Amino acid sequence: MMVLRLNFNVNLKNMCFTGNVFSKKKIAKEDILCYKCGDIVDGDYPQFHPIFYNDYFYLKDYFQPRLLLKKEISYLFWFSIHTGYHSYKHFKNELSWMRVNVEKFIIPKGSTYYENKNEYVSDLIKWIGH
Repeated sequence: MMVLRLNFNVNLKNMCFTGNVFSKKKIAKEDILCYKCGDIVDGDYPQFHPIFYNDYFYLKDYFQPRLLLKKEISYLFWFSIHTGYHSYKHFKNELSWMRVNVEKFIIPKGSTYYENKNEYVSDLIKWIGH
């Protein structure tokens, strides 16, 4: 397993995952394919910059630093998770309106994650390409 240790010093609270009482914390039993939208910067070390958080970047084939997923109660039966790696479950029509790159990522086996109808939020992620 290749792990890149970088100190990004960024606040990853720009996106929000919403779950309800039925959304349980899970451990990935195998790699989970997911998608993110953004821009690619080519070079010796290609970078992927997510459209919703452009100050942060991913390097291809490297795991990002592990994050702590914290549930925050939003309403009586709902919670949100701000800090975490947010991704889409499917590449379908809901992403096709965006005129940006849609790239494949994996939530690695053994990672902690939550899911709802369209999204994941996980404590670990890796950009794998197109």
